[in-house]
Amino acid sequence: MTFLADLHIHSRFSRATSKALNPGHLAAWARCKGITVLGTGDFTHPQWREELRRELTLDAASGLYALKNAPPQDVLPGGMLPQKDGSPTLFLLQAEISSIYKRGGKVRKVHNLVFVPTLDDAENLSRRLAQIGNLHSDGRPILGLDSRDLLEIMLECAPGAVMIPAHVWTPWFALFGSKSGFDRLEDCYGDLSSHIFALETGLSSDPAMNRLVSALDGYALVSNSDAHSGANLGREANLFAGSPGYEGIFTALRAAAARQDQSALGCRFLGTLEFYPDEGKYHLDGHRACNVVLEPRETRALGNICPVCGKPLTVGVLHRVLELADRAAVPPLPREPEARPLIPLPELVSEILGVGTASRKTQERYAALLRHLGPELDILCQMPVERIRDHWEPLGEAVSRMRQGQVFREGGYDGHYGTVRVFSPEEKREWQKSSASLPGLRAAGKSGPARQGPHPAQPQAPKPRPDSLPLHTDAPPPGQGAAEEQAPAFSSEQEAALRAGPFPALVLAGPGAGKTRVLIGRLQSLLEQGEDPGRILALTFTRRAAAELRQRLTTALPDMPNPPLCDTLHGLAWRLRQTNAAASPLLLDEDAAHRLFCTANPQLSPATARRLWGMLLLARETHSLHNEPAHSPLAQAAANYRQAKDAGSCPRMDYADLLDWLLDAARQKHMQGRIGPFRHVLVDEVQDLSPVQLDIIRALLPADGQGFFGIGDPDQAIYGFRGAAGQNEESLRRHWPGLEVFRLGRSYRSSQSVLDMARSLLHGQNSCGPLTATRSLSAELRLFAAPDAQAEARWVASNVRNLLGGTSHTLQDRSTAASPLSGTLAPGDVAVLVRLKAQIPLVHAVLEEAGIPCAAPAREFFWQNAACARLLALLATHCGFAHSLPAQPEPGDSLPWAGAALPPPEAMTPWLQELPWAGSGFTTGPAWRQCRRFWQDCGSWQDFFSALAWQNEAESVRARAQQVQIMTLHASKGLEFQAVFLPGLEDGLLPLRRELLFPPTEDDAGDPPQAQAEELRLLYVGLTRAARAIFVSHAARRTLYGRHLRLAPSPFLDRIRDFCRQSAASAHTRLEKRQLSLLEQ
Repeated sequence: MTFLADLHIHSRFSRATSKALNPGHLAAWARCKGITVLGTGDFTHPQWREELRRELTLDAASGLYALKNAPPQDVLPGGMLPQKDGSPTLFLLQAEISSIYKRGGKVRKVHNLVFVPTLDDAENLSRRLAQIGNLHSDGRPILGLDSRDLLEIMLECAPGAVMIPAHVWTPWFALFGSKSGFDRLEDCYGDLSSHIFALETGLSSDPAMNRLVSALDGYALVSNSDAHSGANLGREANLFAGSPGYEGIFTALRAAAARQDQSALGCRFLGTLEFYPDEGKYHLDGHRACNVVLEPRETRALGNICPVCGKPLTVGVLHRVLELADRAAVPPLPREPEARPLIPLPELVSEILGVGTASRKTQERYAALLRHLGPELDILCQMPVERIRDHWEPLGEAVSRMRQGQVFREGGYDGHYGTVRVFSPEEKREWQKSSASLPGLRAAGKSGPARQGPHPAQPQAPKPRPDSLPLHTDAPPPGQGAAEEQAPAFSSEQEAALRAGPFPALVLAGPGAGKTRVLIGRLQSLLEQGEDPGRILALTFTRRAAAELRQRLTTALPDMPNPPLCDTLHGLAWRLRQTNAAASPLLLDEDAAHRLFCTANPQLSPATARRLWGMLLLARETHSLHNEPAHSPLAQAAANYRQAKDAGSCPRMDYADLLDWLLDAARQKHMQGRIGPFRHVLVDEVQDLSPVQLDIIRALLPADGQGFFGIGDPDQAIYGFRGAAGQNEESLRRHWPGLEVFRLGRSYRSSQSVLDMARSLLHGQNSCGPLTATRSLSAELRLFAAPDAQAEARWVASNVRNLLGGTSHTLQDRSTAASPLSGTLAPGDVAVLVRLKAQIPLVHAVLEEAGIPCAAPAREFFWQNAACARLLALLATHCGFAHSLPAQPEPGDSLPWAGAALPPPEAMTPWLQELPWAGSGFTTGPAWRQCRRFWQDCGSWQDFFSALAWQNEAESVRARAQQVQIMTLHASKGLEFQAVFLPGLEDGLLPLRRELLFPPTEDDAGDPPQAQAEELRLLYVGLTRAARAIFVSHAARRTLYGRHLRLAPSPFLDRIRDFCRQSAASAHTRLEKRQLSLLEQ
């Protein structure tokens, strides 16, 4: 059994579609066409989805959906549908989604077809997408969502869902479109490209044209009608053999993409029924307004400009195919499905009758043909020509010529359909002049061969090479890279720094001086000098910064397949550790490491354990643990912790172990042949190197430091509590006497007022020297004294609303004129920076109450815990949710409940306690408690993983929204905003003085003497995040950690107070009236 499937249509809820398109109407037209499986179209539209639920029922045999009631009979003139074999029309859930977004500095518009197995899957996916865009206004929604992200959301929401890029060559809305597409599929879908296995060719191209691009050999090519009315169903379709079904159809397409033998499959993909591509609206180039139509070479000769009006031409599909083609002709490919070009039956009837396809005469003859001969596609593809001749001889001749490719073609262009005819103009004139039979037809009652029509005009594959078109891109001419054209030239001081060498170089760069840009420029400079990218290493201190550096390097060097390695030291160590180790160790996060330390030292009180843990971390970063006496409490606790990590069959490592391992590997040259050896090591934020990190870098380089390039600002050294005492010119020169130092004195971020205020905080002693603003920006600097923390938070909210365009007044300063920045900023331009995380909830609550979109740092979710992620990977695979989580089960991991239902999480605890990679440290930790609580809310593992996918997606969607950021000062480093709020400038908070915040304890060692200087630098970091506005404040009273505090203003305010416009609010005094008693004394 063979069947036809048209898998791309629309409902009446899409724009510019027939209002008659309901499920019954579609089923009736599918019967007229001979289509067995039909896409539903538009399942993302809530009304259409509800209608599908109401009108369709699940067909148990196929797993697809069928109409509950018989289709209407009135879609054809005269009623009555063609006879059918009795099998119902089946519906496959399908939607088309338009993604419009910016990538690589260019607007991208890509349409994607999405297929899901069930209506519940359609509901889940639509609910996710509704968080991003409006699904109500159009059945084909427009979302500002990257196609890669759309694919990721689809895979998370609906296991078994499939995405197929739609009409991939259409100029305006397609994967490879000339106006807004990509040159490679991988550029669009990135790391998820492997999930794409089929492409829709569209009406203006056919499989032969697509096979001129060898990169597309690994994809199945499908063809669909993209119908906006029932009459247009099946103008392109897909031919299958076997039993229809969701899994069967897509399994067959995957097999076709892999060019595998399909004979053993229950459903096999045989090929496509094709519109002649010439008839498509965008086959050739042209400008419809000027009636200009051109072949690709003519367009290229004109520079893609219309010769009539001088405006850009619409570059058609054929032109675009030739740009990307790397073949001169279509080669014989193994197991290539067949492609049959067709002319829709109404067009053949119209040509024979000499009237339009929409005319009553054509429609009535078309309906009569279907009632007497059967469905349209049966007539065009399968029915013997003699039977058609016997019914209507002209149609028999027309079908015969069409099947042999004896056609006359005029290409469509710029939205204007082309024409494909079976009779020549001369033949038409001949039969219009006389009553004679059409040329090529037998006279009535006579036999004999038909006269030959025109010579066969088989669709010819374009000849791209050696006549191919040069690839057209938006890139500037050779020698003028995009980065050079868009970015301003480096300043003379930046140029001197990035060209430094071969001696070790230190670049001291203040806030906004372009540190990252200079680092990228240094990388480019080395590559221009012929350095091997594999021998260049760029290091940063956070994964976020490393990702940004990689992204910017990719943007600057888009054609480099293997750019230099950009990573953190911990990331580099983990990468190498996994490469060198036979078994991957379990990496403990900070909380898990701390819990294991406490478990290994049960004799310690919680306070003592916390203090010793901090001492241990600091000692390991500073290489001072070996100086500790063997029987000291710290040395004994460290030994117990080390034994606990080594216990069991699965080794465990913490972050400090990674650095120790990397240092040993670097000293012993274990990295050679894998990564490195490195000739150049570039370090961002060099001031934050701890002693052990500096030792690693020294071990990676020659003894004289040749190849070292560090950039940073000692005034932003804020990680002394981690052992980073602040590397500077003096400390580095002790190791490398030949160190050369460069200073960058221009700030491209902040106004001069902001820079002067920040410099005053340091008493003018900037390590990088005075900073000069490159832009003349007005600035607003404010200082507010609040009676309590609530009043302070309300002041922050009031000023944020003012910056965003709110109408509320400040708490006390009501007569003050509005800020020059009022109403000019977006939420993402504003940040509230605090010293402690404990300050965030109050600020967040008040901003939300004021209706301000804001985001606080997300708590760590239980599925981000390493042990929990490993467990969930196992459980998800067991439950059939493997695609809902990024992690996959580790080799050798297994569940004791294989083949059985999973028990609740509580019942798993004893088993987990025995596992080397989990143990009691995990089962007693917060991640496992959260996981158990989450499961209890869901009630089953099936609902658990569905909800987990939802949580992941909700967080992802929220991350895309623009919001006021609330974060700690430490977290703000490296970021920049237009306006910064700094609440809590009080003595005890900033500078942090623990003895004022916490009750004294026996083990309290107090703050180290250098802490005050580091707190000053921390405020400097906060001030210099701002470009144009700084709002600092302090409160007379606040509550933290359950303690009611009265803290004096920060001593740092004396250094910056004079730069600010100051205001204050008094505590509200409540007056109570009561009658005095004569009995009172």
